[in-house]
Amino acid sequence: RIAQKDNMLMVQLAEASRRDNAAITAIAEDSKMVALATSRDSAVMRTIAAVTMLFLPATFTATLFSTTFFNFQAPSPSPVVSHWLWLYWVVTIALTLLIHTAWYITSQKREQEINREFGRRDHPVDDMPTGQ
Repeated sequence: RIAQKDNMLMVQLAEASRRDNAAITAIAEDSKMVALATSRDSAVMRTIAAVTMLFLPATFTATLFSTTFFNFQAPSPSPVVSHWLWLYWVVTIALTLLIHTAWYITSQKREQEINREFGRRDHPVDDMPTGQ
């Protein structure tokens, strides 16, 4: 009688292990699909960044020379560069610092939310291995 109960318990344990194994296999497949989708998204983002870096200097140069800071049609003794060019650099640097500061604050808040959501305060997302 004890052997029968022991045998039944072993069958139930084996069935539970089989179900757990099937669930873990399904989770692993889902994780693989998420990793593939993330990899594709990452490749697309690298392409967008590369194209942006390719065209950004030309865009900057064209924009700067199209402003009224330069007068290439001026008579010879007149200066080609306006004395107001410093204003362009002040506004550009101030806006760049503002945008980068806002990005930094936003990304730090998001990282804290992710760490709180996953309960991993001791392992920030940036410190996790990337697999490269």
